Parts: sequence; structure tokens; C-alpha cells
Amino acid sequence: MQKVYRDRYAVGFAGKLEGYGTPPRVKTVNNASTSRADVWSVPIPAAPTANTVYKLFVPGAEATFTTDANPSQAELEQGLLNAVRLSEIYDRAIPQINLTTHTLTLTARTKGVALRLSSSANLTPVNTSVASTSGFIPFGRIVARAAGEPEGTGRLPTALTDRILGGTMATHASEKVGIGPSAFAAYPPDEAMDVLTNSLTNEGLWIPTIPGEVITEDSSVFVSIAPGHQGKVTANNTNAIALPTSSFRSGVDVSPNGESIIVVSFNIN
Repeated sequence: MQKVYRDRYAVGFAGKLEGYGTPPRVKTVNNASTSRADVWSVPIPAAPTANTVYKLFVPGAEATFTTDANPSQAELEQGLLNAVRLSEIYDRAIPQINLTTHTLTLTARTKGVALRLSSSANLTPVNTSVASTSGFIPFGRIVARAAGEPEGTGRLPTALTDRILGGTMATHASEKVGIGPSAFAAYPPDEAMDVLTNSLTNEGLWIPTIPGEVITEDSSVFVSIAPGHQGKVTANNTNAIALPTSSFRSGVDVSPNGESIIVVSFNIN
């Protein structure tokens, strides 16, 4: 039986709803135009070696093709393409042959996730576009949409003219991004986000603040667009969008991962 308990439990974490009731939320797709898929190019040898195994593999899956006694470049191209399509690599990447450059291209199906492709010594894969997770939106960030962007989508704010939509709520349904202490929970690109627009009977949503900033319940609410702090709240109007119909409902606290957070009550039309 447990007899020793912590003296203090975490007050909150980014994206956690504070209070009671079921506030209105909007399903908003993460419009992550800055994210990139991992892309690998595999040049096909002009003169393949006879009766030789050519292999491509990712962790846990491989595609293999063995040449015949009189192989051609076209034969190897088609053979590797078919081998990828019939392997579990196909579940992770889209293969395509460029007959002009004689190159097999593999594009990861999920943006921001490394494909980690390797091969046998007779092939030389090149990582031509490195996966980028810059499109992931962490829980507890305020998202926005610019004029002309599709309805039902949102991203981190980048301009003073962006229209604020609300704050992203934490959900157990979204996967963790990364491994180890630097891992974080976030909405991946193209995934629907739960965005809180009106707190109603709830106190509000825990939102990260800019580290070191002094904020009280009487401070005006602004949303930062500064690089590295996009979607965080601030009491400073520099590089920030005003939220006159929202308010702070607590003092600044610290989340379990050391992030400065505060409760924000939303009332966004």
C-alpha cells in the first residue's frame, strides 16, 4: 500500500481544460504547410550485375530483387519498384520511377516522420528532402487562420492580420512526437484539432506563456507571433495579436515539463 505521497501535484499542463462542463469546440484541421515528408532517391545502376541481390530496407521491412543472367537497367528499375510495392515498405512510402533520370523515389506517407531508408552496398540512396516536424502544433497553443486559407483549417499565428480561432485542447487520441525528454504531445499535420472557442462555465484552458514574463489576472491578453513563441500568450503587445474578449483567470504556474503556463478564458466569435 502506498503511504508516501507527493506534497504537490501539477496544477495543470498545456491544453488541459480547467473547470467543469462541456464547452464548445471546433474541429479544425492542422493546415501545416511548413511540414515536409521524408523523400529518398535511389539511382538505378546503368549496368546491373548479373545474378545479384539488390535490396532496400527500412526498420522492420525490406524489398529485394535478384537480377537474372543478362540484366538491364529497365529490368532492375521495374523489379525494385514491384518489390517495394509488394513489401511492407509500401505501407510507409509511395514509390515512383523516373524513367528519364533512372531514379526510384520513395516519399514517406506521413509528413514529419523519418523513413530511415538504407540499402545493399550496390545501391546508393540519397535523402533529398529531410522530414520536418515544424508543422506539428503542440497542445495548448492558440491557432489562427489567414484570409484566403481554407475554412475549417488552422495553424500557428504568423502575422498580425491573422484571425484567432481558439486554443488547442489536449487529447489522448494524438500520438507523442519524438522519443525521450524532448518528446511532446501535439497534433500532426493534416489531423483534426479540438479547438476551444468559448470557455462558458469553465475557467478556461492552460496555455504556455513566454518564459520570465510577469502576468496577472488584470493583464490584457495577447497572442505572440514571435518565432519560437507562436501561439503562446503574453501581456506584451509587441509582435502579438490582441484578444480583447478573452482574459487571464490565474497566475503563471509551471507544468510538469517546466513550461510556464496560465489559464486563459476564451470568448471568440
